[in-house]
Formats: sequence, C-alpha cells, structure tokens
Amino acid sequence: MNARERKRSAATASTRRNSKYSNDTTKKPPPLLETETTRLYGRAARPTHRVGRQTDLRTPRAAEAGLARLDELVPEGWVRDDTAMRLRGMYEFRLSRFSARFDDGDDGAIEKRSADYQRLRRELLEAERGAVVELRRVGLTGYEVMNPILRDLDLEETRLGR
Repeated sequence: MNARERKRSAATASTRRNSKYSNDTTKKPPPLLETETTRLYGRAARPTHRVGRQTDLRTPRAAEAGLARLDELVPEGWVRDDTAMRLRGMYEFRLSRFSARFDDGDDGAIEKRSADYQRLRRELLEAERGAVVELRRVGLTGYEVMNPILRDLDLEETRLGR
C-alpha cells in the first residue's frame, strides 16, 4: 500500500469513527421523560435544562460520596487533619448550597456567599495574572514559564463559572 492509499484509508476510517457525531438535523431529539418535565427553580424544565437539572440533582450525591470516601481515608493516617477539615468544609458547603436550591424557604444567603467568594477569587486570579505578565514584560521570565501559569489561572477561573 503506497502513501496515497494509506492516507485515503485513514480518512475513510476517521469518517466511519466520527459518523456517530454527525450534525444530522433531520433527527428528532429524544422525547422528554416524565421526570424531566418537573419544575426546576420555579420554572418548567425544558429540554435545554436537561443537563443543568441532572447536574443539580447529582451534585449532592457526588458530594456525599466524596465525604464518605474522606471518612474512610482519614483513619489510614496519611491524610493530614487540616487537609481533611478543609475538604470536609468544602463538601459540606457544596451540599448546603445545592440543597438550598431546592428549598422554597431559602433566603439566598448561601448563593450570595458563593457569589461573593467567586467575585473575590476572580479578583485574586486577575492580580496573579497581572503579576505573571509583568514578570514576562520586564524580562524576568519567558513565555515557556508564563504560558503554563496563565493556563492554570484560566482553568481556575473557568471552574468558578460552575
């Protein structure tokens, strides 16, 4: 098989692999399940809310699983007490935050606290980003050092949007 035939064969294989990801607009979306038509945050859930709603329902379960695993690992001795306490606080806050979303009597204090934290964290990330860019500007570091740091800061900021 020459190079041209190998290239054609690879392209055909790639097309077959990716055919399940095609953008065929003639296909109808799957029907909503009865549970997906329930109300979410005071609104009737629409198909566009499917992923967000599933995330909201699964996040408390994921946090509970994380707490349970933390409780299993702490007695092993290699988990530091301060780290376990910090992680436990994070998981408990996450549980409180997502439980409050489904509580009609919630006053919004947890969401406000979360929004304030996100705002503060974004401000701090911007300060970090500025300091790294300044180090590059004055020649104390190169792009090979700056770019991975900026990528990590961008990833942290992206996570705040969740």
